[in-house]
Amino acid sequence: MSPSPMRRRRCRPGFTLIELLVVIAIIATLVALLLPAVQRVRMAAARMSTVNNLKQLGLASHTYHDAKGYLPWPGQVASDSATPDSGPWSYQILPYIEQANVQNSIVASNAATKNVTLKAFLCPGRNRPGFTASGTTLSGWGTVNTTGSGAATDYALNTWLNNSAGGSDGAGGLQSQANIRCTLTTITDGTSNTLLIGEKSVAAWQYAGSGGPYDETLFSVNGGTNRNGSSVIKDITNPSPTTSGRQWGSPFDVWPFGLCDGSVRTLSYGIDIGENGLGLRKPNDGIVPKS
Repeated sequence: MSPSPMRRRRCRPGFTLIELLVVIAIIATLVALLLPAVQRVRMAAARMSTVNNLKQLGLASHTYHDAKGYLPWPGQVASDSATPDSGPWSYQILPYIEQANVQNSIVASNAATKNVTLKAFLCPGRNRPGFTASGTTLSGWGTVNTTGSGAATDYALNTWLNNSAGGSDGAGGLQSQANIRCTLTTITDGTSNTLLIGEKSVAAWQYAGSGGPYDETLFSVNGGTNRNGSSVIKDITNPSPTTSGRQWGSPFDVWPFGLCDGSVRTLSYGIDIGENGLGLRKPNDGIVPKS
């Protein structure tokens, strides 16, 4: 009598070791092919989020200009005695990004509010935590960050040009000193040719956990723009985009930045940094950056 179908199924041999290894190899190959694609999709989404953040901050700056008659300015350290216009640019535009409650809380002496993470000021491609600032005094500015912990920011205002050989071109940026108010009409190069907000440098040594002068908390003077750690501080002596040069940067393959007309553009790292960088930084030098 022939064996029943049930019995034949029980006697069916399983996978051999070679077959199992082949299946594992195929799965590993598929994973290896898919992971870079997934990473590219994630970085593309993060870049789009950064572009949206810069767009939001740029439009908020324009709304601030409409209300005050001038663009947000570097300001001072945001404190419980500060009026809404005396803190840094990031502090000044809070009501225009639907964060008036945060501004009001700081004015009301709520120090914990300074540690609040605001997604509008963070690049998703970096995932930086907050840090403890040591407190730094800078000539012409006074104390540029308070001691204690604070929220981080990945974006910075176009303020001044740094010179790694010594000193700074304080008249070079859009907002050069704490007492200057810049209007759209004073940007003679055109608002579509002048940098307003950009990402900070990606040089790792500028982001030590202590903060110091190279990195500042969200509501420090300039809202994170400092003497040589910021993306928008163009080093006119060492313009090479290396970890030793104090240069703007981005975790993406291009550098997104917001212009004074409220638009957002990207620059390739292969451009002429000397001409395009300085042309974007200065509002009235007559240099129109190449696209």
